[in-house]
Amino acid sequence: MIIKSGGGEIIGVVLPIRLPETIYSKLADVLPLKIKWKTELERIKENPTKDPYIGKEFFDGRDTHIISELKEIDGIGMYAVPTVKDGRISPYADNIPTDEIENNIAEWEANRVNRETENALPPVEKENAATPEENKAPARAFTHLIKSPWGEVTASEKVCPGVFTVSAEKQGGIMVARDMTAALSPAALKCGVKYNGFLCFEENGAKEVVLRELLDKRLLAVPGGEQDKAAYEKNINKSIRERQPQYWRSRENRRVTTSPAKTPPAHDDR
Repeated sequence: MIIKSGGGEIIGVVLPIRLPETIYSKLADVLPLKIKWKTELERIKENPTKDPYIGKEFFDGRDTHIISELKEIDGIGMYAVPTVKDGRISPYADNIPTDEIENNIAEWEANRVNRETENALPPVEKENAATPEENKAPARAFTHLIKSPWGEVTASEKVCPGVFTVSAEKQGGIMVARDMTAALSPAALKCGVKYNGFLCFEENGAKEVVLRELLDKRLLAVPGGEQDKAAYEKNINKSIRERQPQYWRSRENRRVTTSPAKTPPAHDDR
């Protein structure tokens, strides 16, 4: 409904609450507005509160996320994070606690890097196909992680897509992004603890569990020759047997049940 003055001048408009933004855009083209109409995305990016995160967009390889506002829910500061598609904000948003926003940004960045890495891999031909090690894009340093269950992160490095070694104030270990946990066995998952969208494995044999799983699935290439590889795996196995015996027994049982009939167990580098 358009409201006019006694002289016929348009002085206002009454609109339904749930009017699509496209309608507002069309009305803005015909109504004499003193203040230029802006889309919701434009208003968010202006960030009038000067918050260091609001208005920032992050692409995870599939969706673009934007941090739209800071609010309080049950006494906890939360950032609202909707997705952006075709210049429009999704009607629903994730609410992320303020002290977790850095690691969520890191996870989005990790997912983006994973997808870029996958897209950069050369196509595998049916004949003379490259081995996983040959087909793997070189690992890149990763420095976006800020917090870990062991304190502030002092250094971090990418092991393979979605997996990062971390050094922190108190201790260190490996942090595995949520999307990458699907590559780990149920027994391995039990050795980690959840933290801000990551599954974390500290340096008590749990870290070695992740390395063992990645090696078994050929997702991790050990630098150096075969002799170096054997020593590397021997140290990993020794640490797991001593500190994570339950996982080790599970792995051994798995290997026995999956071995072909009449085939001796594979060498375990003991």
